[in-house]
Amino acid sequence: MKSGEGIDGENERKLHEFEAKMKSLVDEGKYSEAIEFSKKNGKIIYKYRGDSCKLYSYKIIGVCYSKYNRNIWKEQGYKPSQWMAVGDQLFDAGDYDGAVTAYQKARPVDSEKAWYAMGCAYRAMGNPYESVEAWDEARAILLRDSNARKLEINPNDASGWAERGDVYYNRENWGSAISSYGNSLAIDSGQPKVWFRKGCSHFHEGEYEDALAAFKKALELQPDHFHAANDAAVTLWRLGRYQQAIEYLNQSASHCPPRTIEYTVIEGNKKTASLPDKNGIVLAFLTY
Repeated sequence: MKSGEGIDGENERKLHEFEAKMKSLVDEGKYSEAIEFSKKNGKIIYKYRGDSCKLYSYKIIGVCYSKYNRNIWKEQGYKPSQWMAVGDQLFDAGDYDGAVTAYQKARPVDSEKAWYAMGCAYRAMGNPYESVEAWDEARAILLRDSNARKLEINPNDASGWAERGDVYYNRENWGSAISSYGNSLAIDSGQPKVWFRKGCSHFHEGEYEDALAAFKKALELQPDHFHAANDAAVTLWRLGRYQQAIEYLNQSASHCPPRTIEYTVIEGNKKTASLPDKNGIVLAFLTY
């Protein structure tokens, strides 16, 4: 809108009265009354064809909300949902440490938003590792909530249970991942990726026989699954079955694309496995 076009006489009078009343309420510290008055009578601003950003009432309404909230918080104490707003205000003011503290207190209610905002604050502070971890937490919460809705609609959805397993897997909650993957495979046993991740989860729990069985199942369904073949070899190595481990390493290498990081890892495992002294030797695990 162009400034200086004005409004007709009657509306101009109403605008001046509206502005004067808003200023009077703000001067008296009656912020909640100012907010309500603005809601009921603020339409007069829309009839003003000048630069509304210069109007006192337009510039002060955000301050009224802020002051009103602060008065409520002072009287009743901060609640988790209000800490989110506090964090945003501190973030905007450049107080990133304070913002992180506020967002941490907001997590019980606004968990996904709070973790995401924390990541932004950490990033602004120049702490990339903390920011990535916070954003990972936010993503995990989104996936968990989405998955919960999916399984609520169809509790016999194999892919839904696999997704639930992935949520736990990414959080390194191996026991819950195993349970969820088991539910998925009970509905549809023909999922090599799920068998593989179930095997990885068992491995991290130190359940090597169960891990080996899962890796073998993944290979039955997908013989070129070089991740499963390598990790079956690592598991066999942990069990002291060295010759079988070497056989699985050869199978893994035969299916892994050359000049990849995975191929380098597998070839490194083969060289390590060929050493005469097996004591204390550890092979590298592959995952995705």
